Amino acid sequence: TKRVKMTPARARRLFEAHQGICVTCKQIIDPIHEDWFVEHVRPLDLAGTNDDWNLGPAHYRCKHQKDASDRKLATKAKHAKEKHVLGIRLSK
Repeated sequence: TKRVKMTPARARRLFEAHQGICVTCKQIIDPIHEDWFVEHVRPLDLAGTNDDWNLGPAHYRCKHQKDASDRKLATKAKHAKEKHVLGIRLSK
């Protein structure tokens, strides 16, 4: 799924819909004192979408940990697909 541009109005609407709670750490975001961005709850690499129900606010401080976790899950899913769907076996 291709990423789409996030408008300030949409980001604000998503922040309010989630009551300012980070979708990664579940802590309240203080928008005055903390940097935040809109994050995909389910990553695009794992069949996530750009729909509002799959987006929410997240602290920038949580980004590195979630990105690392998402990459690990995406790699695992790719290898499972190669093995089970495509019949590709990885050499050890």
